[in-house]
Amino acid sequence: MATAPIEEHAGTGEFLSGSGEFPFGTGEFLSEVHAALTDFAADFASRFLLLGRREAADTITRIEELSRIVDHLQVLGAHAADQHRLACAGEDHRPASGAASSEGRWATPGVGPDDAGGVRSEFRDTAEYLRARLRISRAEANRRLRLASSTVPPAPGAGQEAPAPLEVLGAACAAGQLSGRAASLIRDAIDRVRPVAAPPAVEAMEAHLTSQAGEGDEDILRAVARRWENTLDQDGQEPSEKLLRARQGVFLRGRRHGLHLLEIGATDEQFEHLATVMNTATNPRLPGPDEGSGTGGR
Repeated sequence: MATAPIEEHAGTGEFLSGSGEFPFGTGEFLSEVHAALTDFAADFASRFLLLGRREAADTITRIEELSRIVDHLQVLGAHAADQHRLACAGEDHRPASGAASSEGRWATPGVGPDDAGGVRSEFRDTAEYLRARLRISRAEANRRLRLASSTVPPAPGAGQEAPAPLEVLGAACAAGQLSGRAASLIRDAIDRVRPVAAPPAVEAMEAHLTSQAGEGDEDILRAVARRWENTLDQDGQEPSEKLLRARQGVFLRGRRHGLHLLEIGATDEQFEHLATVMNTATNPRLPGPDEGSGTGGR
């Protein structure tokens, strides 16, 4: 009986058949895992009060560890959908014919590179496809795609595999050391400082925040990430004209202790005019409105 050759995938270490499929089928494996976890959830819901405190603590810790692996699988799934161009090429049995770009720029309205027949897709991009297929929000789909573009190695080209842009963070995600929320927090913080920070500083920030995510909670991680941003980008990003127009003005903040509270948002030029007017009005050397210009009547 002829058998298909077995080869080892360098990126995952899983054994794939010559046709590119898992020998036992991913659908069957994931269905068995889903059924086992569903049964465990029902059993845990009815028996968690019977567990000892230590056993309960260990159980919820392992559940959280499983959720981090699921977070990483969700990001890998979004990356796979983007690489296969499912938004424009459809769901057939053909493997991906080439490297797709991050966040689905092949999956734009119109004809994709594999659509020889000129069939227009019903989805604008990969995020729209994930929203409809997985019943998640578009914001969540974009979050997964952004995280995948930074933590998952790109498709190999010319026989060479390139590392992920955030290799340290990607390795920690693959090992299940941090959640998807923490990974996105780190990725977004690094993305904000990258235009103004030197590469060694960015690498040090990535390594430190990844280590912090594996040791502490997300609240502490958010504070540490903000400190890194303030250190590497002390001036912050210059606000746009649209943002300045939206925030400028005089805002009434109610009345407290017999005083009216005002909040003023002004540009530098507007502030100079306001300061001139207020300083003139409060100058004690200038005559008040009720004082005459002469010596007054004696």
